[in-house]
Amino acid sequence: MEVMVIDRVESDAYFGPFTDPALANLALGIIREAVDDEAELLTFKCDPYKEQLRAGLKPYCIGVELNSDGKVIGKKIELIWPPKDEEGLYDDRDFYKGYFVWAGSENDAIMRLPAILRARRVK
Repeated sequence: MEVMVIDRVESDAYFGPFTDPALANLALGIIREAVDDEAELLTFKCDPYKEQLRAGLKPYCIGVELNSDGKVIGKKIELIWPPKDEEGLYDDRDFYKGYFVWAGSENDAIMRLPAILRARRVK
């Protein structure tokens, strides 16, 4: 399910939410005609992470620091919000790699990382 809101560009006002696209577009037309010709319709998914959250998973980022030889010299695991769009590598620099995983705990996040790395090589 998705909900829509109308964003007025000329102010910080939002109108809605709407669940019916036709109704949202009618309201958008009136708002554009009456007060803000640049108003936009924004769409948001409801409960975007429900499968993961109901499964007891949490969003973790694993940051890996590397030396000039590419060897791991440090790592940091953080619980984050909002989650990244996809599991896997999200930050790829010479001396730092950032990975996102859904996991039940920090230890589970570390254990899931090798499988995510293998899957990335296969693609």
